[in-house]
Amino acid sequence: MNGLRLPPRLAAVAEVVPQCRVLVDVGTERAVLPAFLLFEGRCQRAIGVERSANVLREAAAELDALGLRDMCELRLGDGLSVLEPGEVDVIVIAGIGGRLTVRLLERDLPRLRSRPLALVLQPMSEPELVRRWLETSGHRLGVAPLAERLVVDAGRYYHVLVAGDQTIAGTAPPSPEKRAEIAGRLGATAAGELGVYLLSAGDPLLAGYIGWRRASLEHLVQRAAAGGSPAGVRRAMSARRLERALARIENLLRDKSW
Repeated sequence: MNGLRLPPRLAAVAEVVPQCRVLVDVGTERAVLPAFLLFEGRCQRAIGVERSANVLREAAAELDALGLRDMCELRLGDGLSVLEPGEVDVIVIAGIGGRLTVRLLERDLPRLRSRPLALVLQPMSEPELVRRWLETSGHRLGVAPLAERLVVDAGRYYHVLVAGDQTIAGTAPPSPEKRAEIAGRLGATAAGELGVYLLSAGDPLLAGYIGWRRASLEHLVQRAAAGGSPAGVRRAMSARRLERALARIENLLRDKSW
């Protein structure tokens, strides 16, 4: 036992990190995740990246106390821009929004793509943007979506996405036939929101997530409609369509017909 305890959302990230030589944790904060993975022997070395010098000083003190300072290098910078090509095997980006996650990958991943990479991504918001980018743009960089799972932490649901080279990640994506079946049966709206990975794997948290997501969409509908602006009305209509699509899946799950 290494004595380190991770919050549930980071524990779910740690569970899917493959064995590797060097890992980078973007937005590492106090470097708890790299420290845990080093103790577990999941990586030989780690790099923690942060934009705040004060936070990095706190992380350095934590690593010193754990005796891991020589195994985890801390770098001040923005995203993956502080890395050299071929320097890392696994990239973890956890705890930032989906839109920013996509921006960092789009900006920096082409420069780093000199060896097979595994990506473990846990966006705090808009996971569908990350999933869509992986599906439509990842192939340009030799990475593909491989798996997705849900985790609940303090009453909130999070998505953990695994992408990269299949032999590194050790996961198998749904077959093209399965993807077509899911998209055809549920429609583009629901399939885009949930993704074929959660649906094909039968994630045990899926039903709870759908209920939680429907409640948040209902709140969005009420708030957007109350504003009365044309843009607010459009947002309310879009949220209502998605909420109804999720309600249909919820009924299928309840009736065990999915």
